[in-house]
Amino acid sequence: MDLKRLRYFCTIVEQGQISRAAEVLCITQPALSQRLHELEEELGVPLILRKGRQWKVTEAGKLLYQRARRILMLVEETSSDVQELTEGSNTRIAIGISTMCLSVLLDVLPLLYEIMPGIKFRLIHGNFTNLEALVNKHQIDFAITQPPHDASAYQVYPLPPRAFCALVAGRYRNELTGSAIHLSELTSTPLVVTRRTFGAEIDDFLLDSIRKVIPRPNILIDCHDIRTLMDVIDTGIDAVAVVPESELARRTLHHSEARKLVGLPDSFNAAIIHQQDHFLSSAARFVIQKIIEHAASQNAPTADNGNRQASALPQPDASIA
Repeated sequence: MDLKRLRYFCTIVEQGQISRAAEVLCITQPALSQRLHELEEELGVPLILRKGRQWKVTEAGKLLYQRARRILMLVEETSSDVQELTEGSNTRIAIGISTMCLSVLLDVLPLLYEIMPGIKFRLIHGNFTNLEALVNKHQIDFAITQPPHDASAYQVYPLPPRAFCALVAGRYRNELTGSAIHLSELTSTPLVVTRRTFGAEIDDFLLDSIRKVIPRPNILIDCHDIRTLMDVIDTGIDAVAVVPESELARRTLHHSEARKLVGLPDSFNAAIIHQQDHFLSSAARFVIQKIIEHAASQNAPTADNGNRQASALPQPDASIA
């Protein structure tokens, strides 16, 4: 099967018209129609039904388009990987990361540079929806974020659950005493919380957990970005923010204080995700393995689960380490 014909066919489907596809490909319309006809002859099935102005991709055409996109993408990735390997620079890894999970990478970064001194990273920050889109388009190798709603198309490596804490500000620094706050104490307190968006929907993981204790919480502000959320609470407004404890390690608080939060029914689970059909270099697989191992070592009760996930990864080339 000729790769050029597959590329032409994909362009036709994506453009919705042969004439428009011909313009994009900079070839004549009759020549492009002939290439399509040759592909249909080779496969023995119609791929696109054309009757007057009506234009429809057949079921066989839809299947071929899906497979062809994968084939063409794999060819492009293979060419790029081979060239980089030949040049000795196949160590650039593109990672998508949400602010809820930033510490997962930052905690292990010094170790990665110690054992892989030539490694280079491209870090792309975004919310869950944006990161999943980048994973789907193969524009990043993997993402560290919240688990996808539908995991069927992904390889998912769960990370140990993470605890939440309360950032108290304004008058609540005096009203809420003690080193720990029970969620039930925040029944009428203005709250600043995180949400994640999924398309037009909002996934209220944290709010759903809070509502199990406080049926009608007083949500003053919600935001998908943890850094923005912590900036907001640190202005000193009269409110309490609920944030992952792990994201405070490198944070200097000026007008708010961190307290242990107890009584939250659910824990936050981050994950490393990539598409199942996406080729990962040995270096990328090695980085994933080290992130999982390090995260497990920081969470003793779930270390065994983390190590089992790590052992399921394809083993990296010995030369990488």
